[in-house]
Amino acid sequence: MPFALKIILLIIIMALIAGGGYFFLVAEKEGPSLQQKESIMVKVAKGTIVEELTFTGIVKPAQEVGLSFERTGIIKNLPIKVGGEVRVGNLISSLDNADIVAQIARAEADIAFEEAQLKKLKRGPRPEESSIAKIKVENAQRARDESLNNVLSVMLDAHTKADDAVRNKLDQIIDSPRSSNPQIKSELMVTDSSLKQKVGASRVIAEGKLAEWNQLIATLTTSDTLSLKNGATEAKQHLLVFRSIIGDAALVLDGTAPSINVSQTTIDGYRAAVSAGRANIEAAYGNIVAAEEKWQNADAAIALAKEEQRLVEVGASVEEIAAQEARVKKAQAALKGARVDLSKTVLVSPIAGVLTKLNVKIGETVTVGQIAANIISDKNFEVRVDVPEANIAKVAIGNEALLTLDAYGPRVKFSGKLVRINPAEKIIEGVATYESTIEFKEQDSRIKSGMTANIIFNIRKDGILVIPQNTVTRKQGAPYVVTSENGTQQERRIRTGSIGINGFIEVVDGLKEGETILQPSG
Repeated sequence: MPFALKIILLIIIMALIAGGGYFFLVAEKEGPSLQQKESIMVKVAKGTIVEELTFTGIVKPAQEVGLSFERTGIIKNLPIKVGGEVRVGNLISSLDNADIVAQIARAEADIAFEEAQLKKLKRGPRPEESSIAKIKVENAQRARDESLNNVLSVMLDAHTKADDAVRNKLDQIIDSPRSSNPQIKSELMVTDSSLKQKVGASRVIAEGKLAEWNQLIATLTTSDTLSLKNGATEAKQHLLVFRSIIGDAALVLDGTAPSINVSQTTIDGYRAAVSAGRANIEAAYGNIVAAEEKWQNADAAIALAKEEQRLVEVGASVEEIAAQEARVKKAQAALKGARVDLSKTVLVSPIAGVLTKLNVKIGETVTVGQIAANIISDKNFEVRVDVPEANIAKVAIGNEALLTLDAYGPRVKFSGKLVRINPAEKIIEGVATYESTIEFKEQDSRIKSGMTANIIFNIRKDGILVIPQNTVTRKQGAPYVVTSENGTQQERRIRTGSIGINGFIEVVDGLKEGETILQPSG
């Protein structure tokens, strides 16, 4: 073969090799061409897809409660230990409630009393009750008469004490005490001249008050209660004057020192006499006040006895019965309130389960809202899983689920059902998730709180456009299919949805029912 021809053939072979390499590289990069593979034609049709969704969750008790008291108090009782089994209504803890128990006892007694009074009003008076009521009035009147006599008696006694305090005690240090110009005895060396003059002048006033009071007492009788009342008021005023005079005299003696004319013993005697006079005046004043109070109480007792007599004789009115019925209801409300307070001192279990935690000890003080104990249900368990927003629309309440637990491996399977989806989102690593709850269909003693669970949902979709998964190729991440129409083949971008475990994929957009696409035959 001529050399030139060999050169030409070599060039042609190299060109073919280069072209084949380029075609191979492009095919690897872009995917197979329309003619590279043998294909069969497939019609786009509606069908069914079963999509498998897998999640990981945690086993939780179906019920979990934290118990707290509704009032502050001291822990008195903790009958169940941590880990102990509890039933509905079992006592978990109690506070010291002796004061409330006493309140309940008093409230029950009040109800009994008020109900007895109501029964008595409705029954009407009995003959013996009328006699008793009459005796009560008579006794009250006698007690009042005694109180009036007592007032007059203590007023006479007060005048006597005042007279003694002035004329026998005070006058020991006064020269010419009943004259118009009485003076402190000259032998008493008094440093305060103004106070000395004041005592002398006050002695003149005291003499007039004693005479005036003596005339008043002579006119007083127990039959004239108004005059007696006014007389008691005036007597207290006189005593206040005498107390002031005696008090000034005591100050004079406090400032008096012994001298050649008067010894310390004499001064001490004067001081004792004046002090005794002042004490008698104070006692007389207190006796009058007490006598007046006794008189007032006696008047009130008479009024009450007469009112009771009236009620016995005429019977209770409709209004009085209604008022007593209200008192009964008030007493009943007090008892109800005390029982409510008592209920706040005990914690009882609202569920059957296991006591998992005690946060208090006997003798400790707990506050309102402080969690004292935690209880979980011991038989009913569920799995809680956070479903990402990308999948939340694919699941629905009622979906069946297959579960495995890491503790027992993938061969041990449990069945469950989706029962709750929390509408509020929870952000986990920047992704919105929704807490969903799967309930075990059958309870199993192997299931424990806190175990890791693997959940599988097989979500079935019927009546949707589906195509075989191997008809879809991807370019730069986007899905494409090859359509065939009248012998013309063309690539078309589509939008896909759920991917089934049966080899089909959902077509959301880009194809219509009845269109033809190519499926590789291999």
